[in-house]
Amino acid sequence: MIAWDIASLSDDSERPASLATGRARPVLVKAVDIHPEGQLIAAGYADGMVVVAKIGESDELLVKPPGRGAIHALRWSADGQHLAFGTDNGEAAIVTFPSHIFK
Repeated sequence: MIAWDIASLSDDSERPASLATGRARPVLVKAVDIHPEGQLIAAGYADGMVVVAKIGESDELLVKPPGRGAIHALRWSADGQHLAFGTDNGEAAIVTFPSHIFK
């Protein structure tokens, strides 16, 4: 995943700095959502995998392994403690994270 730092545009550059996020994979990202606090990205892939990564870092948390259809929808709850996703094959889940996991 690539995120862009729009704050980097203040130095009169034409393009924002890119921030590689998570691990590179030869699979298309189908859905993304930014955590309400703005430091994490959840991504769902065409092979069904779901990960959470801190923006600009390569480490990622595997939430769902590949399989059972492409991720079609992905959304954080307003408080950032829950992540919901659904696949093209009709699988759906809500994952609840402990409050201390992203500190």
